[in-house]
Amino acid sequence: MSLPRDAVRNRREQRQGTRTFDWPEYLVTARHSVFQAAGDEPARVPQAQWHARQVGSLHTACGQSAVTWPIFWMLEFAAAGAAACPECLTVVNVA
Repeated sequence: MSLPRDAVRNRREQRQGTRTFDWPEYLVTARHSVFQAAGDEPARVPQAQWHARQVGSLHTACGQSAVTWPIFWMLEFAAAGAAACPECLTVVNVA
């Protein structure tokens, strides 16, 4: 699965020696992941359907238990396109 260019979150500049990020309310999670070549190093990406997961929650926005699911910190759920879970889209309202 190839990621669209706008799927990767932009990092904020470093402040006072601490790297900070502009985290959205929901992060991307998925049941399974695969490695995809991205520049010099392979990157882990969702294998199939992307789900939205609120920071600190153990469940996806559509209610599935996601305790052991990987979180894709640098991906934007809004960029999931057709791979987005329809129920998560409804909850997150990015459609």
